[in-house]
Amino acid sequence: MEVYEYDWSIRKYNVYGHSIDKVGDHGTPFLLLRDTNQKWLFLSSPYFATVYKDELTPFFAEGTAYRPGFNYIIVGKYSVTSFLTDSSGSYPAANLRTDVPSKPWVEGVEGDGIGERISVDWLWRIGEGGSTGAMIISNGFVSYDKPQLYEMNGRVRRIRVSDPSGSFSIETELADTPNPQVVFLPSASERTDIEILSIYPGSAWHDTCVNYIYGLEATQSARLRTLMLEEGNAPLPVEKTGSRKY
Repeated sequence: MEVYEYDWSIRKYNVYGHSIDKVGDHGTPFLLLRDTNQKWLFLSSPYFATVYKDELTPFFAEGTAYRPGFNYIIVGKYSVTSFLTDSSGSYPAANLRTDVPSKPWVEGVEGDGIGERISVDWLWRIGEGGSTGAMIISNGFVSYDKPQLYEMNGRVRRIRVSDPSGSFSIETELADTPNPQVVFLPSASERTDIEILSIYPGSAWHDTCVNYIYGLEATQSARLRTLMLEEGNAPLPVEKTGSRKY
């Protein structure tokens, strides 16, 4: 049984012969192997998990794993209205397609990044356009070596999500966690625009960060939504712009 098939609500359990605790460090979740005193970065939901043994070594070969039956995670071509470059490095749009720790996108304007935008052209197969029915978002600056960077930097709170064709425009609020969160779209989208409306402020800096954004193929998105409802895991509430929740 793979790690991501376990019931994450159980605080203490056994994986591959290790006795493990799920612990938090400055808002960043880890698995602590009590018999060896090792720790693994552990971003998880009931359906997706990103696990790293250190800053560079993923537990799963593909980095982010999925619950069996949901195997069309899509990356895209990402563009942003700004990104940060400072003495510690550069944090461009391309970082949104990787789950490697310490490689988030960081907005690069004065202030908290309100109004900054991310656009994603979804690519399912090389050379072909794809469409997605849901986005998988990991919030904030996620680092194995420096977990305090999650709280020190800003995280996205409320976002507006739209399709440039005008087929939909919705708003939703992300939780203040780096764990994968699913945002379902009202209809399949080949390009999705995301605008930051509000943030969770950082304790040290005004830089707002997003760890990664993936898509889920439209048919599997519908299946996932049905499964979540069957299992009592309510999707994030969304509002049509200027309308009621649905």
